[in-house]
Amino acid sequence: MSDAAGRVGLTTTIPVEAVFAAGRVPVDLNNAFITAPDRRALVEQAETAGFPASTCGWIKGIYSAAHRAGVEAVVGVMSGDCSNTQALVEIWQY
Repeated sequence: MSDAAGRVGLTTTIPVEAVFAAGRVPVDLNNAFITAPDRRALVEQAETAGFPASTCGWIKGIYSAAHRAGVEAVVGVMSGDCSNTQALVEIWQY
């Protein structure tokens, strides 16, 4: 299995036992974005991919962090404090 194989991106805290039970590796996309030394580049990468400048920077950052981490699936929680998460999940579905 390659380093990226089996990686599942998470947009929020979930019981990770389910991810481990499936033989996958959870990747916290929020932490992957905010701890990246080049956060601004991640936001710019999402804009290059087509996200409008007016989209929440956090959404753009976790979009690019998922690509950088090489996740093959994402668990996206679509309610809570960010209304843009649903749009992000719809983009990943596309």
